[in-house]
Amino acid sequence: MKHIFLQLALVINLIANAQQFSQISDLNPGPPGSNPDNFTQLNNDLIFTASTNPWSVLNSIYKSDGIVTSLVANITPHCDYIPDEEVFVKSSSVLFFKERPYNQGTSTYKLWKTDGTSGGTVLVKDFINKAYNSNLCEMNGKIYFITSFTDAVWGNTIHELWKSDGTLNGTVVVQNWTNSGLGTSITIRSFNNKIYFSGYESDGTTVGTVQTGVQLPLKSQSCILNNEIYYRGNGGTIWKTDGSLVGTLQAVNFPVANWANFYSTNGWIYFSGGYNGVGLPGNELCKTDGTLNNTSMIKDIYFGYNSSNPSKFIDVNGTIFFIANDGINGKELWKTDGTTGGTVLVKDIYTAPGSNYSVLEYQGIKHDNKLYFYVRNQQEPNNTGIWKSDGTSINTVLVQSFADSLLEMLEVNCNLFLSADNLSLNLGGNSNQNAELWCDTSNCMNLSLNSINENINPKLFPNPTSSEITITSDKFTNEPYSLYDQMGRTVGSGRLAGTSTTLSLSNLSKGIYILKVQGAYESAIVVKE
Repeated sequence: MKHIFLQLALVINLIANAQQFSQISDLNPGPPGSNPDNFTQLNNDLIFTASTNPWSVLNSIYKSDGIVTSLVANITPHCDYIPDEEVFVKSSSVLFFKERPYNQGTSTYKLWKTDGTSGGTVLVKDFINKAYNSNLCEMNGKIYFITSFTDAVWGNTIHELWKSDGTLNGTVVVQNWTNSGLGTSITIRSFNNKIYFSGYESDGTTVGTVQTGVQLPLKSQSCILNNEIYYRGNGGTIWKTDGSLVGTLQAVNFPVANWANFYSTNGWIYFSGGYNGVGLPGNELCKTDGTLNNTSMIKDIYFGYNSSNPSKFIDVNGTIFFIANDGINGKELWKTDGTTGGTVLVKDIYTAPGSNYSVLEYQGIKHDNKLYFYVRNQQEPNNTGIWKSDGTSINTVLVQSFADSLLEMLEVNCNLFLSADNLSLNLGGNSNQNAELWCDTSNCMNLSLNSINENINPKLFPNPTSSEITITSDKFTNEPYSLYDQMGRTVGSGRLAGTSTTLSLSNLSKGIYILKVQGAYESAIVVKE
């Protein structure tokens, strides 16, 4: 039996290495496409928003496991474009989101939650005549947010800090303020069992909601190291905070770029700053462990008065990838191990001299132990699309061409999902005319060997098979099943008949198929010889 599994593993790996992205749903045959957006993971599924109404601003909530994509609810989650705001905020095994019903004014907001099912998508509270003034923020299993309304008697502006456990009775006001001047775009951030906003902190109680004067930086402009938040503070230097007023201070007197993002990994923070080749503050590759002695410029990539502006750091198996401009090759993909000698150009992807197009148009992502990233190259459209890299030039290659813009990219378990526009379907060169949901399951193919061992339930035999396969289970005895090909197309379906079901594969071509039984945690691989 072992030699069969070994042969099967080799076949799967060969196919996995050749696997590219497949369009797994076409929710709005276009153009325009459904524009999948707001990717979020919930359990083993991707949750996202998409529109099936051409050119409409209305979206619905969908989910996908990489094979089946289905509608969750016809509700449009709302985003107020507050800095660092997320549309879906996770708490325990549910997602919270806010809604502002279309064409019902700016002061009609609702709080919803979803567990990824239609029946589990429920209204928590309707805030009639109240507006959201903040993002939703999770702390210790509860959701916090701020609303405001105008007092009908005196005309005062009332701000309210709310918390919710997902029930109507558990959605209550923690504190309120009259004419506080808190504003309409308040960012709430949780840290060390408290929430922080506009110089206030709260532990979720009225007495524990006090004004301290501490304003935590945005997540996108800071990082956490040794349980402290590091960011660019007063004077353009490195500051840190533990959330207290006395614990908010300059960590290192070292110049930081005014737009720099801090990236923390393996005890170090990487950022853009330091001094250029003529001794003036510049924007080069730097690192710090939070102490002056261990804060330095790693490499002056663009020597002289100019700056290389390193950004979009990501750690993939100990290699820190980023983009930078050396003044010769333009903005390209670089890597570092934290040393001068180990900081090198990975590949000149856009070969035009002095090119200024950013290769990492969006933050790269680790997938299949490699860096996957999006290249936007208007001058060389054949290079536009999803690339991957293991840190070597020869293995930094285009995976698949996509159109001028990428909306979203997220790995859920082993599936790498994209919201992208296929170049071959693009009309007139305009981006996102047919953006739909795509997925790369190559990493899943490697992991799916776990789905064909003898402990899986349901069990399959014989596998590989030339004609038919028997499905046995003492747990799933009357559940629906579906059989998919490698393109995600359904090639067979039915319902398990008791503890043993025989499925004919005589009408299928030779190849690898995926069997999914409703309720089963894992999918099984079926090989037709």
